[in-house]
Amino acid sequence: MSNELTPVEIEQTKYEDTLGLIGRKITDIRWLTKSESGGWFCQPIMITLDDGTQLIPQSDDEGNDMQEIKNDKQALVLALKLAIVADSKANSDKALKHAINISQSMSEQEIDECKAIALAEIKTGDVPC
Repeated sequence: MSNELTPVEIEQTKYEDTLGLIGRKITDIRWLTKSESGGWFCQPIMITLDDGTQLIPQSDDEGNDMQEIKNDKQALVLALKLAIVADSKANSDKALKHAINISQSMSEQEIDECKAIALAEIKTGDVPC
C-alpha cells in the first residue's frame, strides 16, 4: 500500500483560506471560563490571532462539546447572547467585556448587524446553554 495521496485525496485536502488565517500569528491562548464554554463537558481553549480573530476549536464536525471555530462576527453574536442571558451580572459583564474586545476591529455597521442577529436568535429561543 502506497503512502502517496491520489489526485482526489489531494483535492480534498486543499484549504481555501476564506477566513484569512494563513500567515496570522497566535498572540494568546487561554481556556474558556465555564460560563463562556456554555456547559460543555470539556472546556475548550480560545486562540487569539494578531488581527484579533478568536478561534474556538470543536471536538468533532457536529460541534459536540465545543463550538466550531468562530469568525469575529459569529464570536460577537455569541458573546452578546451570553451577556444578555447570563445567570449573573458578573457573568454578563465578562461576556460584555469579550464582546467589546471582539468588536474592536469591526465597523459600526458590522456591530449593529451582530446585535440584531443576537437579539433575533434570543427571541427565537436560540440561546447558549
